[in-house]
Amino acid sequence: MLLFVDRIIQKILRTYRKAVFKKKIGCNHNDFNLVGRITLINTNISLGHNVTIYPDVMFWGDGPIVIGDNVDIGNGTILYSSKGGG
Repeated sequence: MLLFVDRIIQKILRTYRKAVFKKKIGCNHNDFNLVGRITLINTNISLGHNVTIYPDVMFWGDGPIVIGDNVDIGNGTILYSSKGGG
C-alpha cells in the first residue's frame, strides 16, 4: 500500500513540476518530460519537441537558451547563456 501511495505522490509531483516549468518558460506544447527537480534561473528558454530533462539540471544566465527537438539533457547539466556572449 505504501508503495502505491508513493507512486501517486510522485506522479502528482511530476505533473506539478511540468506545469510550473511550462508556465515559467511560456511553452505552448506538452511534448517534453521532466524526470526530476531542476533549477530554473533563466526563463528565456525555447523548448523543442520530444525533450527529456533529467534531475539536477540548471538553466542559468540572462541570454536565450534554445533546445531543439529530440534532445535529452543529462543529470547535473548546467546550461548557461549570456546576452553579452561570455
